Amino acid sequence: MSGSEEEEFLPDDAVADDDVVIAQEEITQSLKKMNKIVNNLMSRADCVPFREPVDWKGLEVSMIVHGLFIVYLMCVV
Repeated sequence: MSGSEEEEFLPDDAVADDDVVIAQEEITQSLKKMNKIVNNLMSRADCVPFREPVDWKGLEVSMIVHGLFIVYLMCVV
């Protein structure tokens, strides 16, 4: 290597920053897809009863069950 050419070294965390950007893009795309699904569900007349608030604490239902229900809905649509 001549004196005028210097090899560029990136810091160790530069790769991690790229991974973060990729992960953020994937999350953004996933949220856009989820938004489309939710908007589709909200526009359907047959989902009106499911828009009513649910007393999750009173029914002693965990948020995990709620999350699984949402995943189920995404698979059904």
